[in-house]
Amino acid sequence: MSSGPPEIVISTYKHKPLRTSRSIRIILLQPSLSFDAPLECSFIEISLDTLEDSKNSYEALSYVWGAQDGHLPLFCDNSTLLITRNCDTALRSLRSLYQPRILWVDAICIDQAKNTVSTEERNNQVKMMGDVYRKAKSVLVWLGDGDKNTGIAFKYLQRIAKYGSMRISQNQTKAKIGGALMLHYVYALSIFEEQNTCPQTGVGLSKLIVDSPWTLRTWTTQEVTFAQECYVLWGHSHRCSQMSWENYNDAGNYIRLGMASRGGGTEESIESEALSLKYQLRSNLQLGLALGPEFAFFADLGQSSTDGFLRCLNKIHMFRASKPSDIVYGMFEMLKKLDVHLPDPDYNKSVETIYEELAFAAIKKTGILPTFDFVCTNQRKQQLPSWVPDWESKPRFQPRFQSYDTSKSVDKLQLGIESPGPGLLTIMGSQKATIEAVSSYNFSAWEIHDIEKKTLTPEIEREIIDQHHAEVLLAWAAWLHLAFRVEKYPTGEDWLEAVRNTMLPKIPDMVNHGQVFYTWYAIVRDLLELCQFNLKGEESVTHLPRKIVEEYAKHIFERTSDFVEQAKKAYLRSQPEDETILWPEFAHQGATQLSRLDTYIVSQNTDRSLFITTDGYLGTTFHKVKAGDQIVVFGRTMEPIVVRKAEEFWKVIGPARIHRFDINLTPVQELESFTFI
Repeated sequence: MSSGPPEIVISTYKHKPLRTSRSIRIILLQPSLSFDAPLECSFIEISLDTLEDSKNSYEALSYVWGAQDGHLPLFCDNSTLLITRNCDTALRSLRSLYQPRILWVDAICIDQAKNTVSTEERNNQVKMMGDVYRKAKSVLVWLGDGDKNTGIAFKYLQRIAKYGSMRISQNQTKAKIGGALMLHYVYALSIFEEQNTCPQTGVGLSKLIVDSPWTLRTWTTQEVTFAQECYVLWGHSHRCSQMSWENYNDAGNYIRLGMASRGGGTEESIESEALSLKYQLRSNLQLGLALGPEFAFFADLGQSSTDGFLRCLNKIHMFRASKPSDIVYGMFEMLKKLDVHLPDPDYNKSVETIYEELAFAAIKKTGILPTFDFVCTNQRKQQLPSWVPDWESKPRFQPRFQSYDTSKSVDKLQLGIESPGPGLLTIMGSQKATIEAVSSYNFSAWEIHDIEKKTLTPEIEREIIDQHHAEVLLAWAAWLHLAFRVEKYPTGEDWLEAVRNTMLPKIPDMVNHGQVFYTWYAIVRDLLELCQFNLKGEESVTHLPRKIVEEYAKHIFERTSDFVEQAKKAYLRSQPEDETILWPEFAHQGATQLSRLDTYIVSQNTDRSLFITTDGYLGTTFHKVKAGDQIVVFGRTMEPIVVRKAEEFWKVIGPARIHRFDINLTPVQELESFTFI
């Protein structure tokens, strides 16, 4: 009895080695009248150096892989390659009805096998990514697919971008019509989205498109930056809509602008921030290519290319990659364009080594110590040297880019920057001060979205908020307790004035911030008196009765009816007895002003500890600081650096903000060598 026809087994496709180091593969995607028909392609090998003479011009796909490993078949020359679902949907949407389409797709055209030969190929291909996307006739940004409603939302975006661009027309009538129609479609889109949100996330459909996961992928940054022509595509109902890259970016901006004009929120998401950076990078590179190499690549990002490069480094943590090493390698070609030269990509290296290479290249490029601004993260890979940032982690406090007087600092050529061995950094500097004591409590950022909101009841959420407010009061108390040791500041200022300037390194946008600060001081003094705590004593604020602190915090932050009156009394009691100082004019809105200043202080000092030096200076730095740590100044550094002795080496703790501290270096002959691990 027959068991039926034999099963046809199709072998797994194995990439053939490329003939030259400048070769790439492209695919010839076969046409089909049916969206659901199997995907079929064949490979063609071409050289990037002779592409202009070839008929094989191609389009490069920029997309998010989704899963790391594929499971859907792509039929190639009688064999199969497994691709991810997002790649499968993109190819089906891009496939022509009647003519083959020539594409370059990284997951398909680069050998992804896990062996030595394949790894060497990937190492070499990464070096050419800039050329791959620059030489493509266009780059196709695939954001994903949806249904009929997301297709409608995409059309709204197209119209918003179209009419928004009319707003800048020199023809005033055309500009007015464009502005009115843009606002009309922004409003129409918002009404449409109230009735149709993403069923999986509940997010507005336009936000699903504009704030796509694609915006946060590391690789996509240089993919659009180098593109000659760039189009954004969205699939829906077996169809594919597209708009230019410029219109896509403008649509997001116009939506935020339109919502703001109607009184809506303007808070920028991390996706829109990443999209903005991509747009700026692409605009600057395209201008640079047009105007010549002397053009400042980062002209729009800062006063100099160095400032722009530092800001770019500060944004790296926003991006995502399936492999940690790709946080760096995904920017490899763009960094080279910035004259930041890394060793050739090598996926056999450890992540720590790759991160160290970027840190050292950044120091050599700028001649200053930008990486020290980014080492202050609570989650770091254990094997990273103290001077190397974990580029995946967001710095808990932002670099200050502040203006110390460095007119007498030595030139970068005299700093002796070198790496004497793996994990080591040697640089010349000067010890300026020793830390004597550190605050026992610190301000910490509190974000309710860090907590699983689904499990929160109103009672639990209220309890969490109350605990945070108590922590804020304890931080205030701890900082004042430490600062109270300074009877007279080294510069002659009153100690409380020095505390204010230390806690408020930048003046907030509040007319009477000084009065509000002194009111806060008085309120905290009242709390300490209530707890019978002596500011001049040695006892730590950690011993304050927690219940009393929590009740006091609730009274303040809930703005109870008698709060302003209590604040007024506290303020007046804090004034010298021989002076008549009127209660400030903000009394009628005191609670709001106090809350604003507190929020500002917390944001400026998150994860910082207050410290006092042996010579009486007040400063703040990363909360891992300890008494006995040293404050060192290096040439052309932006801030003094707190370091710690580790046998014959040193460790970086972080940059310090020290009120009215002189960071000019001693004469070059008196500098000493610091080797960091």
